[in-house]
Amino acid sequence: MQTWLDGLPDPGQASTLDEIAEQLLQLKQWAGAPSYETITRRVNEARPPGERVGRSTVVDCFRPGRRRLDHDLVTSVVGALHPDPGYVNHWRQALKVRTGASKAPDHVRVLHGLPGVSGGFVGRQDIIAHVRHLAGDPASPSRHPRRTPLVFTVQGMAGAGKTQLAVHLAHLLLTDGVLDEAAYVDLRGFHESQPPADPDAVLDSLLRLLGVPGQQIPVRTADRQALYQERVAGRRMLILLDNAGGQQQVTPLLPQEPQCLVLITSRRVLAVPQAEPVQLDPFTPPESRLYITDALGRTATSEDARAVDRIAERCGHLPLALALATGQMRARSGWTPTDHADWLDERRETGQFESGVALALEVSYRSLPPGSRRVLRALTLHPGQSFDTAAAAALADLDVQTMTGLLEDLAAQHLIRQESPGRYTFHDLIREFVAALAVNEDRRVDRRQALNRLLDHYLTRTVRETERVEQASSSAASPERPSSEGRPEDSEAPGAWLDLELSNLVATAQMPLSSHDRQGYAGGLSAALHRYLGMRGLDKIALSVHEQAVRVAREAGDLHGEADAVMQLAMTEMRRSAFPEALAHLKVAGDLYERCDDETGLLSVLSYRAVAEARTGQARAARRNLLAVLAIRRRTGDGPETIRTLQNLAGAEFGMGLYQQAAKNLEEAMTLARRHGDAWLEAVSLCNLGGTEVKLGRLAEAEAHLLEALENARTLAFRTTEGVAQLNLGDVYKEQGDYRRAETFFRESLEVLKEGNHRSAQLAAYVGLGDVALAQGNPEAAVREYLVAHDGARNEGVVDVERLALIEAGLGEAYQRLGDSQLAYEHKQQAHRLWLKINKTEAARSARELSTRRPGAAEDPPG
Repeated sequence: MQTWLDGLPDPGQASTLDEIAEQLLQLKQWAGAPSYETITRRVNEARPPGERVGRSTVVDCFRPGRRRLDHDLVTSVVGALHPDPGYVNHWRQALKVRTGASKAPDHVRVLHGLPGVSGGFVGRQDIIAHVRHLAGDPASPSRHPRRTPLVFTVQGMAGAGKTQLAVHLAHLLLTDGVLDEAAYVDLRGFHESQPPADPDAVLDSLLRLLGVPGQQIPVRTADRQALYQERVAGRRMLILLDNAGGQQQVTPLLPQEPQCLVLITSRRVLAVPQAEPVQLDPFTPPESRLYITDALGRTATSEDARAVDRIAERCGHLPLALALATGQMRARSGWTPTDHADWLDERRETGQFESGVALALEVSYRSLPPGSRRVLRALTLHPGQSFDTAAAAALADLDVQTMTGLLEDLAAQHLIRQESPGRYTFHDLIREFVAALAVNEDRRVDRRQALNRLLDHYLTRTVRETERVEQASSSAASPERPSSEGRPEDSEAPGAWLDLELSNLVATAQMPLSSHDRQGYAGGLSAALHRYLGMRGLDKIALSVHEQAVRVAREAGDLHGEADAVMQLAMTEMRRSAFPEALAHLKVAGDLYERCDDETGLLSVLSYRAVAEARTGQARAARRNLLAVLAIRRRTGDGPETIRTLQNLAGAEFGMGLYQQAAKNLEEAMTLARRHGDAWLEAVSLCNLGGTEVKLGRLAEAEAHLLEALENARTLAFRTTEGVAQLNLGDVYKEQGDYRRAETFFRESLEVLKEGNHRSAQLAAYVGLGDVALAQGNPEAAVREYLVAHDGARNEGVVDVERLALIEAGLGEAYQRLGDSQLAYEHKQQAHRLWLKINKTEAARSARELSTRRPGAAEDPPG
């Protein structure tokens, strides 16, 4: 535990706002129980005139029963009672976590590769030699093959150079050729403004890095771990887990593949099974001397060898402090090492610095020009792990060209670290130190304006980038070219910036309203990211972003913004085939739109609710609602909304077995889509019409429409429509008895559908494969396919009555052919119960079948 916390109240132990208030009261007693008038005076002395507060406002911070707290005011009170910057910062972070302003984001960026290395590397040669020797070549005949991966925990105090050593060592191991690839992730175990990374989110990102499409990533943590182990099997991979906060954070991320190697860094001693601990202490005096000489040049340091040793001693021989000191020394080219040593001595004598890092930080910071200091303070306001030049320019209110030079200078002095070209990050200690200075030296209004600019930048860029992604996904145009506006970023691949910045966007959306003036930011980000997150299969992140938008809008009293965000939640749940959850959200959205007197919003709720009802066994109610929506849509024209309503109505009728009506509505939808030149809606109409014609026995017409839909979908890169067209073509060929061709189309459709979010259609593909196996006289293979669909529906929470009925009916028939009449009856009985909810024709057919195949011990079929 840090020394400043010994004996002091620890807000990190609090779990409620009342407990925070209790910790604050204990701190007041610890500080000698000063009066509230004294505390108020101290608080106001440190605040600008326009932000001074009254005694009653300060007293409220100590009272239980509060629903929210002013984070800046509470930290000011803490500073008035105990001015240590580290302790004040500890309160600031605890407040963010305990009040829900900071939680583990659902997205953690994993780097496929390694961060760059800056400058030379000295020392630690015994550790490096030891690890490289153990790594060796696992296939070499001179050594026994490993049965488990090599795991090293590099542990030591803050500033000891753990990350620098791990990254340098990782680069060497890749160069040695004993490992082929690397993955790096900052677990944020000690981040100033964000809590430790959730291992579940890290697994998600690792799986994507290993080639798993987002839609195939399991929901349950245990399933993710199993898939992760499957994907790393046979790979010679280095995994660097930086800044681990504890054993529980890293254990789920450890591979079992013997050819893998894991490097873990932490300030704590971690009891990781089968890991070899590597204790990293400060440099020895010779290592410190070598570091300074290497950084400044032998000529510059040879005039006074004792001065070099004095500098190292003042820095506590810590690599971080030495990096800061030498960076500052290079910036003052006219100073000799003796001058720097003297100045460090003077600063140590006049200041109260408990460590070499604190001294080096103070000296480096105070040696910066005022403008650079302001920029550095502004950068600490960024809530994410790393930031690019454009975001930094927005925070500091500078142009990108000027900011580029400033960032390079700050990196040269080791105050920030360049993670990759144009992208930077802080060391945790430096961020904490400078963030505390920002609170003391910058007006609150200036900090708010900086965050306003950052949010404006992110929202504007997000909207622009999501538009580019949609354009790229819905046209077969020639390759991307820079736009007429000539923005450099327009030459990037669509979606690249969003993929890189997603964790930052999530972090900004979770910032408390009290820190900025952009109340509509969370809602705007929610709306802008909705389609992109769906295309990427990032449903969990989508739910997090939309839920935050709901909370912010509710807190701000923005009924319409809350309704829109709830609608985004509902559509996300529908995309996940979680129809009951979607219906619950739609009810809330409907109530909100009604209070806003928003007829357009209410119509959208009614339409989406009908779609969800149709898939959950309420097809009759769904059809009634969709007919009502269609009547209103027809009065306002025959545009895209009318076409979509016709398609949704046909879907409800299809589920009810009303195939003639469904076909009629789809033919009209296809005609309208062609009239409006909407290629996507035309392809969807053709695809669904073909599927309906299969049920009507019009196989030749179905094949023609489906082949046209497939061609259009492929030309225009409509992947989900392509997958459904292939699925329906599989049904055509199955009905024609061309089972080999049918199986080919079912399997091809499955591969395409796994890239998208159509989980219900994936179940249908497995059912199709089961039907083909059954038709070919292989009930064992049929059972395997049906059970994949059955388990998928259960594990992913899919509630699609028609799909579930087909699965149960298929299992019933397969078990009947295998001679297990009892199991066959149970599955067919369950199929009958499901058909009763949606399709009278199928329910009557299944009832007749049950009555003729009832085993003696079974109950009578219902209905």
